[in-house]
Amino acid sequence: GRHVGRVVIQWPKASSTQRLGLEHGDVDIAMNMTPQDLDAVAKEPAIRVQNYTGQTIWDIRLNTTHGPLQNKLVRQALSHSFDYDSMVKYVFKGYANRMLGVGPTGLANFFPAKPLYTYDINKAKSLLAQAGHPNGFTLHVDWASGDFHSAQMAQIWQADVAPLGIKMVLQEVPVAEYFNISK
Repeated sequence: GRHVGRVVIQWPKASSTQRLGLEHGDVDIAMNMTPQDLDAVAKEPAIRVQNYTGQTIWDIRLNTTHGPLQNKLVRQALSHSFDYDSMVKYVFKGYANRMLGVGPTGLANFFPAKPLYTYDINKAKSLLAQAGHPNGFTLHVDWASGDFHSAQMAQIWQADVAPLGIKMVLQEVPVAEYFNISK
């Protein structure tokens, strides 16, 4: 059989770097590209794109130790203010699936969510009023540097919660700092 003389593994941070490498023939394999770069290379006849189900999960971690997030109704309102289907369609360009419970669907540890939250801004408004926050509050949202999906989702969510009076302060945080604060 054929043998490879040398394998070089690099982890370029930017999807655009991977795309250029593939297009110029400097790279043989790339992973975790942006949907835009993936769509672009998929049109190249010399490049074969294969989709696989991954186990990457984008989640939102809430600090419930102080402020409005201590209230379960506020957390439920936030869950109804997140447009899950639009995030899959626009941020991931259809290259993702909505989580339907705990753990990826199809794996042994999958446990269906009950109830499964839906995007319902009127229900979110009602829940905030019940929780004593009819005019909203300020919420700080952080994501790890370089996580372009989370940055896009945060910006969309920021616009979606504005009518609720929730002011989201968005901040990209260096990776090392992010993983220290999200423990």
